Amino acid sequence: MNSTIGNRSIFERVFHLSERGTTLRTELIAGATTFLSCVSIMVLNPTILAAAGMDQKAVFWATALSSCIGCLWIGLWGNFPFALGPAMGLNSYMAYTVVQGMGLSWQNGLACVFTSGCVFMLLSAFKTQQHIVDAVPDCVKKAIGAGVGMFIAFCGFQSAGLIQKSDSTLVTVGDLSNPGTVLALAGIAITAVLVIRQVKGGILIGILLVTVLGLFVKDPVTGAAYTTLPTSVFSFDNPAEALAPTLGQLSYRGMFSGPLPFVLGTIFAIVSFLFVDLFDSLGVFLGIAPRPDWWMRMARLREQEKLCSSRQEPLQSARFWEPVRSRFTAQKVPQGSPLAGGPA
Repeated sequence: MNSTIGNRSIFERVFHLSERGTTLRTELIAGATTFLSCVSIMVLNPTILAAAGMDQKAVFWATALSSCIGCLWIGLWGNFPFALGPAMGLNSYMAYTVVQGMGLSWQNGLACVFTSGCVFMLLSAFKTQQHIVDAVPDCVKKAIGAGVGMFIAFCGFQSAGLIQKSDSTLVTVGDLSNPGTVLALAGIAITAVLVIRQVKGGILIGILLVTVLGLFVKDPVTGAAYTTLPTSVFSFDNPAEALAPTLGQLSYRGMFSGPLPFVLGTIFAIVSFLFVDLFDSLGVFLGIAPRPDWWMRMARLREQEKLCSSRQEPLQSARFWEPVRSRFTAQKVPQGSPLAGGPA
């Protein structure tokens, strides 16, 4: 028995790949696909929060480090196939509503986020989130996942120019003669065909093909190609110096000392951060689980294998990182494996 364990690869011993119906090759493809699907946040998050007055390089580093720590944490400690990173939505709310609209400083905005994150962790510690999940009907759980997916797709269509704002119908078809829109349509079509034909790594192949095609398709407004090559492959910064403009700069000063409407607005902002984060995380969790009982099967499986002897509840380990505004992306668990609802 000891020789058998010794011959198993480190990946097999740590992640139990064969028991979960997957291989190292599948995991590498899924990881690359997930990375390319999420890496856009590295550009978007600093750009959005710069509108609140935050230093872009500092936000870039904070986004990268929080994503790295979150992914390592949930992968090595929680042993879940998810990618964690700052999500879109609440960053826009902070920049354009809390800072520009309400007049709070970005330091106060960070304090609002920190406060809501602390309350979030308390709700996790008292298992309030689990009670909410148990109280939600199965049909609503499935609808939440579909709704999150539709919202993400809607944002993507808007960014690609496939849809645009309309005063009469709110939303209308975009300019289909625009080269960028045509490129986006081609990417969707290629990826859809690959996924329908069950080509392994179909999403990754679709992303790479569109990226290459973007080198030859130019934006009619700027004249530049949609895909531009970097000036250098590697660029190094001192993390301490890069993070210095924003690290530890949250402040409660002046948040609750103004007129009553201002104070109530600040409290409402904290509550908004909390509730959006709470239901957003629950929606994404329920949406990415292959089956409604997936989490319970995972917990039972780990208890049977005595993998949780030095860990907390698996779901709790993922909840810990919600204060950094996490969004989760899951790879599909093969049907028939214990994690997909098959025989345990």
